Amino acid sequence: MLHKFHTENCWQSRFFSLFLILVFFFSAIYSSQVSANQVKSSIPGFDCYRDSQTIDQRLNELRSAYSGLVQISEIGTSIEGRAIKLIKLSKENGEQNKPRLILISGLRGNSFASVELNILFLESLLQNYEQDATATFLLNFVEIYSVFIANPDGRSRAESQARAGGAITWENNANPLYCDSFVNGVRLNLNFPYQWSAGTSDPCSPDFSGSTYASEPETQSLVTFLSQLASQARPSLFLQLDSYHNKVLTPFLYDATAPNPYADDLFMLANKLAYETQAVPVVGNGDNNFESHGTLIDYAFGQLELPALSFKMGTLQSGGHTPACWYFNDYIKKSMLKALTRASLASFDPYQLAYGPETELESQTEQALYLDIEGYSDDYSFYKEEFIDYSSVSRVIWSMDFPPGHPKAVIHEADQLTPLSEFPFRSTFQLSVPYSMFGHGRHLIFVQAWDAPTQNSESRPGLYSCHYVHIPSIHFLPMLFK
Repeated sequence: MLHKFHTENCWQSRFFSLFLILVFFFSAIYSSQVSANQVKSSIPGFDCYRDSQTIDQRLNELRSAYSGLVQISEIGTSIEGRAIKLIKLSKENGEQNKPRLILISGLRGNSFASVELNILFLESLLQNYEQDATATFLLNFVEIYSVFIANPDGRSRAESQARAGGAITWENNANPLYCDSFVNGVRLNLNFPYQWSAGTSDPCSPDFSGSTYASEPETQSLVTFLSQLASQARPSLFLQLDSYHNKVLTPFLYDATAPNPYADDLFMLANKLAYETQAVPVVGNGDNNFESHGTLIDYAFGQLELPALSFKMGTLQSGGHTPACWYFNDYIKKSMLKALTRASLASFDPYQLAYGPETELESQTEQALYLDIEGYSDDYSFYKEEFIDYSSVSRVIWSMDFPPGHPKAVIHEADQLTPLSEFPFRSTFQLSVPYSMFGHGRHLIFVQAWDAPTQNSESRPGLYSCHYVHIPSIHFLPMLFK
C-alpha cells in the first residue's frame, strides 16, 4: 500500500514537472513571437511609427471592419513596382457633391511622422463614427482622400536604414538610372510640372529634380490622381503632410512674391490650422532667397487651382525629417489630429471659413418643452498668430441633421446673443430647440457663427460646430392651475 502510494505520488510529481516544462516552453515561444511581432510591426528605434508591411495590413483591417466607409484602390506603382495606394473615407449615403479633403504624406522617404499622423487621423474618424458627432458628420458629409505613402521605394530605403541602425537619410525615390553610384534617386517634391526647374545638374545630388518634369512614375501617379479630382467642380482642400521646420507653407514656394489672388485667404487658413500646433504659418517658403521649384503644393494650387498648403512637422533637435517618438507623441500627435479635423471642416469653403468665428457649446439642459443649449462664439482666439482684422459676432445660426448650407437644412437663429464687454470679439448665446419640431432620439445639431462686417471685409461664417443632442420621447408638461 505504501509502495503503491509512493509510486503514484512519484508519477504525479513527474507529470506535474513535465507540465511545468511544457508551460514554460510554449510561453517562451509565445513571448518570442510577440516580441518578434512587436519589432516587425514598428520601425526599429521608433516604436510610435508602423512599418510599411504593418500599414498594408492595417489598411486591409480597416477595409474589412468598416466596409461601408472605406474604399482602397491603387493610383499607380513606384519605379520598383510597389503599389501607391489611395484610401477614400466616406459614407455612401446618396449625398451629392460632397466637399473633399485630400491628404498626401510620405513623399519624402524618411518622413515617418507625416505617414503615421495620416493613418491615425483616418483611424480616429472610423473608430469614432456614430460615437462622436464631428467624426460622424465628416464621414457622412465629406469625402476624405488619403495617400499614406506616396514614395514607397524611398520609404523602404529609409526603413532599411533604421533597421541597420544608421542615420535615416533617404528622402528620394529609388530610380537608379541617373547616378552611377546610386547614392539616391530623384527628389519627388521637386519633380512636379508647375514651375519645374532642372536645378542642379548633378544627378547624384540629393536635390536632383529629375531629367524633366514628372519624369518619375510616383509623380505621374499623383499628377493623374489629382488632375482627375480637380476636374470635378467641388469644394476641395489639399494638404501635403511633410516633415521638418514646423511650418504651414502657402503657395508659391518657387517665388513667394508671385501674384496670388488667394494669398491672404490661404495664410488665414494656415493660421487657423496651425492653432495649438508647433507649426508657424508662413507665406511661401518664408525666405525669398530660397526657392523650391516643381513642388507638390505649387502644382496643386497653381495648375489645378486647388486650395493647397504644406504642413511640415518636426525640429532639428527632435530628429529633423524623422522626429523621435517622444516628440511625436508629446508635440505632434494630439494637436495635429485637431488641425486635420479643422481642415476637414474648412473643406466646405477653404477660402472663407477660416475668417469666421469658432463656436463651442458648453451645456445642454432638458426643459419641459425644449432643449436649452448654451455656448459662445469667438472671432479672435483660435489662431496661431495674432491678427487685427477681427470683429464682433453678428449672429449665430443652427440647424438639425443637415449643416447650414445644405439644401435640406432648416436654419434657425440663436436666442440671446450677448457680446462680452471686456472681450468684444466673443459673444455668448442660447439656443432653444423645441421638442415638437423633431422626432425623439439622437440628432446632430450644427451651430455656425458669423462675424460682423469690417471696413476691410464683409460678414463671414466660421467652421461648423457639431454635437449630438437627445430629444426625449415623452414630454412632461407643467400642471396648469384651474
